[in-house]
Amino acid sequence: MARLLAKFVLPALLAVVGIGSARADVATTFIGTAPSQTINTRATVADGSRTINEGPIGPFNFVVSSDTSNTGLGSTFKSFCAAYFKDVSLGQNVTYQAVALADLPDVGGSALKVNRLQRLYDLFYDRTTDAASGAAFQLAQWKILYDPNSSNLSTGNFTAAGPGLPSGIALAESWLRTINDDTLPEPAQKYTLIGLFSATAQDQIVPVTPIPAPAGLVLLAIGAAGLIARRRFAGKKTDAEATDAVA
Repeated sequence: MARLLAKFVLPALLAVVGIGSARADVATTFIGTAPSQTINTRATVADGSRTINEGPIGPFNFVVSSDTSNTGLGSTFKSFCAAYFKDVSLGQNVTYQAVALADLPDVGGSALKVNRLQRLYDLFYDRTTDAASGAAFQLAQWKILYDPNSSNLSTGNFTAAGPGLPSGIALAESWLRTINDDTLPEPAQKYTLIGLFSATAQDQIVPVTPIPAPAGLVLLAIGAAGLIARRRFAGKKTDAEATDAVA
């Protein structure tokens, strides 16, 4: 079924809604990170590392001036950063391209990352109601992007620390332990995750609930991409379990 979706259904949907063929642009202005906590973070990838000292960590807030993506983002939206090694400045105008989650560069088509991110949003996005939970969610997202098998924010390819003892760190680690536990059943999918890509500014992930057509066609296409990635991940997990059983 996943192969059928990937080969025939998804390309057709993407062609209809314009994602993957014509550009689906969202013109925005960044108006700040809030509510947030001040936390030191560091990420390491194959070609380098970056440290951000005492950065405000939390949801990113944008005003929309025009939207040809048909994704139903509305006049404002809240998102979380999916590109630690890029920047966006307060008041900066950014035109984003709406893409499937797997097509964001720092997701890189990884079925594991898509699965972990979908779990994060389905289980915990509704809990981002204050500074601690907003910071925890952003930290968890970066950890998944750069260290998807770990829930420890003090070690690995992505780390976070003080100043002080920010409550968002402990909360993020608690959420990550749940997300990384593959013995738990998959949560019911609440959101379709939309990737917003920019060649120059920080990429974003935005969760959207199902809405009527034609925007619904966009979400169906993006959701189909997520379903394919999740099924590929589940297939790999089943193959690994079978190998362990034979061993």
